[in-house]
Amino acid sequence: MISGRVIIHSCPRALTSHVEWALNDCLTNFKPAIWNPQPAEPGALRMEFDWVGEYEQASKMISCFHRIGRIRAEIVTHPHDDSLGERFLLTPALGIHRSVMDSTGDLVIGEQRLRQMIFDCANELRNRPTSTTPRPLEWESNLTRRLDELCGTKWDEELDVFRSAAYGADVRWLINAG
Repeated sequence: MISGRVIIHSCPRALTSHVEWALNDCLTNFKPAIWNPQPAEPGALRMEFDWVGEYEQASKMISCFHRIGRIRAEIVTHPHDDSLGERFLLTPALGIHRSVMDSTGDLVIGEQRLRQMIFDCANELRNRPTSTTPRPLEWESNLTRRLDELCGTKWDEELDVFRSAAYGADVRWLINAG
């Protein structure tokens, strides 16, 4: 058995019963939590609760949320004994991101994934037209972009607005003009 936390950052009011049905299907002891308004998205609701269950239930829940659509969610499984934890992030625009966490909450990226990332960066620069030689800043920028992909930075950036709004912080929408 593992424990974790489910945070549904935003869900349209019309889909809350679908989310509860999915949670009831995924978790054996699910008791409906209280839905609260999500200030970052008028008309949307949010909820969060702790859960205890089997290891595969986190991935099953996030998959159900993804199929429902229009939901922003985060599911964390806490590390225990000799196993690492997991963090699943979901946004309608980006889909699902999964990462592994250690007992301090740091992401764990395996050696093979890091090697592949470095190989892909080098390969991308190597396959450029011969008239342009890669500059060191291009290598750094490419590596940073790929590391951000492994860490789920885009998911965190999108969810941060909803995290902050839920805890009473001012919500500021940035509009790209020009």
